[in-house]
Formats: sequence, structure tokens, C-alpha cells
Amino acid sequence: MSPTAKEHALDWRRRCLIRLRMHGRKVEDGMRLRFPRAISFGDGHSGTEFIVVKKGERVTFRNSEGRGSYRITSFRDLAWTVVPETKVHRTVFA
Repeated sequence: MSPTAKEHALDWRRRCLIRLRMHGRKVEDGMRLRFPRAISFGDGHSGTEFIVVKKGERVTFRNSEGRGSYRITSFRDLAWTVVPETKVHRTVFA
């Protein structure tokens, strides 16, 4: 794109870059994601933390207890964060 000084064009470019960064975030099977606000579903479940279930390119979610199957429409547009996984290491005695 050519350089511009028009405020509207600069704002549009900033919004495009933010959206590209959000959509570029990688999700892997088994990751835990936390959303800033609770998401409610038709079965009555409401929660902020979900586990990613990836089958090919399709992404669905389970609740934080590992139950259910949920679709979160346009989840890449939401401001989610990855919940760090706590790993317990094996103790080795010498």
C-alpha cells in the first residue's frame, strides 16, 4: 500500500493489523483458553475457561472439567488468553 496521511485510512490500517494479529494466534489441541467474560450456551452451561479440541481445521471446545462439546463463533475475534499448564515433574533420586 502506498503511504498516506489521511486519518481514516491510518485508522483502517491499524484495525486491520490488530485483527490479523488476533487471527494469527495459534491454538493447539488440549490448550486451555480463558475469555474475559462468561460465555453462555443453550444447554445452560456458562463459563470463561475452555479446553480446545482440534480435529483437522475444525476447532471446538470442552468446558474446564473436560465435558461437553461447544462451538464458540468467531472466537479468534475475542480477547482470550492461554492458561499456563502446570506440569508436575518426576522426582529422581540419585
